[in-house]
Amino acid sequence: MTKSRQSAAAKKKPGGATRSQVPQSSREQEKAQQAPKAKRERERRVLEQGHPAVVRSIADALTTKDINLYYVVAPDAQIPLSDEHGFGLYFHDCRFLGGYEMLLAGVAPIVLASTAEKGHIALFQLTNPDLHVGQGTLIPKEELGLRWERVLDADQTRVRETISFQNFGHKAHHFSFTLGFRAGFEDIFNVRGLVRETRGKPEPPRWSGGKLQFVYHGADGFRRTTAIAFSPPPHASHDTTAEFRIRISPGDTRTISVGIELTETCEKPGHNDPEEQPNGARQMGLANLRNGSEQRLEQHTNFISDSLLLNNIVDRSLRDLGILRSRLGRDEYFAAGVPWFVALFGRDSLIVALEMLAFQPHIAAQTLRLLASYQGQRVDRWRDEEPGKILHELRVGELARAGDIPHSRFYGSVDATPLFLLLLGRYVTWTGDLELFRALRNPVERALGWIAEASDSNGYVAYRSASRKGLVNQGWKDSGDAIVRADGSIAQPPIALVEVQGYVFAA
Repeated sequence: MTKSRQSAAAKKKPGGATRSQVPQSSREQEKAQQAPKAKRERERRVLEQGHPAVVRSIADALTTKDINLYYVVAPDAQIPLSDEHGFGLYFHDCRFLGGYEMLLAGVAPIVLASTAEKGHIALFQLTNPDLHVGQGTLIPKEELGLRWERVLDADQTRVRETISFQNFGHKAHHFSFTLGFRAGFEDIFNVRGLVRETRGKPEPPRWSGGKLQFVYHGADGFRRTTAIAFSPPPHASHDTTAEFRIRISPGDTRTISVGIELTETCEKPGHNDPEEQPNGARQMGLANLRNGSEQRLEQHTNFISDSLLLNNIVDRSLRDLGILRSRLGRDEYFAAGVPWFVALFGRDSLIVALEMLAFQPHIAAQTLRLLASYQGQRVDRWRDEEPGKILHELRVGELARAGDIPHSRFYGSVDATPLFLLLLGRYVTWTGDLELFRALRNPVERALGWIAEASDSNGYVAYRSASRKGLVNQGWKDSGDAIVRADGSIAQPPIALVEVQGYVFAA
C-alpha cells in the first residue's frame, strides 16, 4: 500500500493538507483531545485501565530489535513525520526518532517486499512510481530498483542503513532524493497516549559537517541525542531534510549510507546509574552482528523431530522469541512485548523464562536475580510496593525517572511473587543448580512472607491498588473491564483470581 508523503519543510498534515486547510471537524477533534478532561481520560486508560495505546494502530508495522534498541516502521520502511502514531526508533523507553520519510522527486517510493526475519536486520525492496523530473522528462514506473537495508547494533546504540539504487532502464536518469527526519524524544507513555506532564528542553536541530543532530535535555536530568550521518554527504540540507541529486546510468547502481547514533548521558553531577545504561562490555563487529541470531540459536537445546513442519515452527518460534531478549545491567531477560512493553515485567518475564527452561535456563537464572534485586522493601502506596513483593514493571524513561509516573519501580501485580517462587523451584529441578537457591534464600523467605500477609481471612491472595496511577486489575487480565461478575457487571477490588491461588499452591 502506498501512502502520500510530504517533506518536513512543507509542514503539512497527513494527506497533504496544510493546517489552514484542515477541515473544521478535524481541528475540533484536535482541540477536544487537549481538553483537561480528555487528558485525564487518556491517562486513566493507559495507566489504570491497561490499554496498550490510544494512538493510531500500528498493526501492520515491521519491527526490528537488538537487545534494548528497536525500530518500528510502516511496511514501506517509512516513519510518518506527523506525531500521532507509534512508529519510531526507540531506546530506553524513549522514541529517539519519530519521523523518517524518503521521497523520490517529491513522491514516495512503492514497496514491493519487506522482511525482518533475522530480528535485528530489516530489508525492504522498493521501486519508483512514475516520476516527472522536469522539462517533460519521465522516469517510468518500476524502472528504478531500491534496496534499503537496516542493521541494528545495540552495543553501539547505532543503526547502519544502506540505500542502493539500480537503473533497470536503457537511459540515464537524474532525479532528486530526499530524506526527512523528526525527533521529539517522546517518552514511551506519551507515545502511547499520555499528554506530557514534564517537558525538558529541546535544542534546535542543527547541521554540522554534513551531519544532522537533534538534542534534548530531559526533565529527568538526562541528555538525549540523535545524530544522523550520511556517506556521501548530502548535496543540500533544508531544516531537517537531506537532499541528494542522483545520476545513474543504465544498469548502474548508486549507494548512500546512513548512520543513526543514539546517546543518553546523565547531566546531574555525580549521578551514575550503570544498570540503566547500555552495557558496552560486549563488542561485536558487523560480520558477527549479522550472524547474531544464528549464534544465539546454537546456544539453545537442540530440538529435532521427523516432522519438517514442526522443526520449522520451533526454529521460527525461537527466532521470534529472541527479539524479546533485553538487558538490564549485565543480566538478560525476556521483555513483555514490542513496542509498548520492552521492559522488565515480573509476570511476563517470569512466565517466558519458565517456558524457555528447556532451551535457555541461564535467562531464567538472570531474570530471578534481577527481580530479587528489585524486591519490595517497604510500604509505598505510590508504587504499590510492599515488603517481599516482586516487581511488576520497571521503566527507565523520562516520566518514570522524573517521578511523574510510579513505573521506575512499580509493584502493581498480584501474581509476580508466587511466579517468582514457582520459577525458582522449577529452575532448580531442571538444572540441579542449588547455588542460585542458596543465593536467593532471603528473597524467597520475604516472598513467602508477602504471600502470607496478602492472604485474606479465607486464605485467598487478593489485590487492591493503593496507587493513584496504578492498575485497577493486577492479574494477567489487567484491562479495566476484564474482570466481570456472572451478571456482566464489573467486579470491584479486592479481587482474588483463581489462577493466582493456583500459582500460590504450586509455589
